[in-house]
Amino acid sequence: MARASEILFVDPSISDLETVLSNVRPGVEAILLDGRQAPAAQMAAAL
Repeated sequence: MARASEILFVDPSISDLETVLSNVRPGVEAILLDGRQAPAAQMAAAL
């Protein structure tokens, strides 16, 4: 699998999570944030 050139951070509380995740275009890595942890810390760890 090719390395993603973009990252999409997704809040797990959005209303239509499955639709968002199923429509992520190629080259975009979707990272589902954990609602129990600080979002900024998760983003920093992913980068």
